[in-house]
Amino acid sequence: ADGEVNVLTTAQTTNGGIRARYIVEANTGAKSPTELENREVYTNTGDADGSSIALPNDPTAGTAYWIAVTAAQTITITAAAGETLKFGSSTCGTSLTSNTVGSGVLIVAASGGSGGIWITMSSVGTWVCNA
Repeated sequence: ADGEVNVLTTAQTTNGGIRARYIVEANTGAKSPTELENREVYTNTGDADGSSIALPNDPTAGTAYWIAVTAAQTITITAAAGETLKFGSSTCGTSLTSNTVGSGVLIVAASGGSGGIWITMSSVGTWVCNA
């Protein structure tokens, strides 16, 4: 994937192999993560004009992404048509955005399938829920 960095731990799998702890992906434009990329960390490092992150359509409940602002450019997070993106008790009908370096958010599919609901489990810094 674009700008992918594997971060490894010393933990071993049952067959003696080393397993990845998490994967950091740098966004340099638009990135649509897949459910196979569950629990990955997305940043906008190297971004010159703003990053767009489109959350998967009809998600599997429990799919989660960590998103961090690492450059002073706007990250825009959107849900697919028919899905819901919530920031706390607010519904972000258009998008969830931030351009404040150091801001981060954990977004989880609390309800999966058609009409899935994405919610923020935690956040730091400044985020704007755009109606």
